[in-house]
Amino acid sequence: MVRTRPVYQALKFFTLLSALALPFAGHAADELLKQANERIKAGEYAEAYQLLDAEANQRAGEPAYDYLLGVAALRAGQPEQAIFALERVVAVRPNHAAARMELVNAYVQLGMDHQAQDQLAILEQQQPPPAARVAMDRYQDILRPRLSGTPNPVRLLSLNVGHDSNVGSYPEMDLLGFIPIEPLSSAYSLLRGTMWEPIALKNSQRLDLTLHGQYQQYQEDKAEQFDMGLLHVAALYNHTLNPFSRFGLGIQANKLWLDGYNFRDHFGLNARWEQRLDADLRGDLGLEWLDYSFKQERNDYRQINLNGRLHKTLRPGLRLSGIVGLEQESAQANRFGGDAQRWRLRGETNWQLNPRNVANLSLGYSETSYDVAYRPGLHNPTPLDIEREDKTTELRASWRYIPASKWEINTELSYRDQESTVRFYNLERRTIQLGLLRNF
Repeated sequence: MVRTRPVYQALKFFTLLSALALPFAGHAADELLKQANERIKAGEYAEAYQLLDAEANQRAGEPAYDYLLGVAALRAGQPEQAIFALERVVAVRPNHAAARMELVNAYVQLGMDHQAQDQLAILEQQQPPPAARVAMDRYQDILRPRLSGTPNPVRLLSLNVGHDSNVGSYPEMDLLGFIPIEPLSSAYSLLRGTMWEPIALKNSQRLDLTLHGQYQQYQEDKAEQFDMGLLHVAALYNHTLNPFSRFGLGIQANKLWLDGYNFRDHFGLNARWEQRLDADLRGDLGLEWLDYSFKQERNDYRQINLNGRLHKTLRPGLRLSGIVGLEQESAQANRFGGDAQRWRLRGETNWQLNPRNVANLSLGYSETSYDVAYRPGLHNPTPLDIEREDKTTELRASWRYIPASKWEINTELSYRDQESTVRFYNLERRTIQLGLLRNF
């Protein structure tokens, strides 16, 4: 994380602090808050923080206590601890402008620029007085070049180990009534590497280049045919029109290998529009054209995707997302089922409990229908033609722990259930994964 000098010092808005910083400390009902307030006024920030922190187990959750604790922690050079306390204040007192201003300060010091921007947007709606307006404008001067400028490049390398209950997504059934198919389970290891390079252009324009590779190896001998290698490259042109709107145009390609042999190539074009709708609500709309070429040419198809997303911040550290998508697959040869249409929904919640722990939960549902009926045979062991329709539910939960700068430990659980009118495509799949990630 990026650390800077305390912004209240750099901006020297002590007039604002005297007006807003301790709005209720003078009315504190107990000696602890009075003593802490006096030490803060005297510049004894570390002493005030130690005095308050000693009572955290008993007093955390009281707005008056949490506010003074946040102010003392921030002045004592501990913005991470300040964030914990100040976020508790605004959670129970959304109109506490002073706590939000201090929270902006802490976020800026830690390089959490988008979170700081979100707090300023909320303050805008609270009719700030002239002194606060001056300070907010100065914060905007700090954030504007950061948010509109070129972000830092990303270099990630991760090693994961896990277990897959159904490698290859096999069905649970008997073909022709007497040939059993049993799902294949196996432990696996997964190595991933990602490079993301933003290149500044001009007039709020940026080119993002992405290179991603991964290799997944299964431990069971029978699962070796599903050992997977993937190489993905992409370029995205971004143009920020104003603080609320941005659009992008991109191109992408990747290659997939199974057991060391080429399995599929993919090429695509995409366009996306992003819009901030409110201080804590933003959305985006995307359109993709994708071309998939398989080693077995009969499986080739082209796809057009239209998807929209909404992201809602309920409170600091807690965000919800909703995604809806429509997809059209056009078969380029005589693949089973022919063309396909799909619609999907997904809801996701991201909860940052503190700077070191982040939880994520997502639930998705999709329905896919195919145009060409399946005739009796291995895929359809019935005497009748059947039109294939799949209904798929996916659940994913993950936990990220950040023990130190540039390191991350993550755990992920996933479950997939697909019910199909063609029994060959009924399946269940569970995976569990533990990973170690390094950000260079």
